Amino acid sequence: MVVIGNVVQEKVSLNLGYLVASGVQLLGSSGASRRHMKDVFELHTRAPFEVHIHECLDISEADRAQRTVRAGGLRGVLMPTPSNAR
Repeated sequence: MVVIGNVVQEKVSLNLGYLVASGVQLLGSSGASRRHMKDVFELHTRAPFEVHIHECLDISEADRAQRTVRAGGLRGVLMPTPSNAR
């Protein structure tokens, strides 16, 4: 998980136990200036970030999705879709 943002007063809740148990790595920096944010958006404009989708699953398959994530070996994200989107 990569976190990019600016310092604001609002706080974000983060379940640290989930991160540890699931092996998620949280990456960030010591801060992001307006210049840093501008650079990130310019980079995205020149070369859009790619999100690799491993598989689209109906939301009713959430249980299978969780088992798939735990099993590892994904080559992208599992994309939940509403039942009426197929």
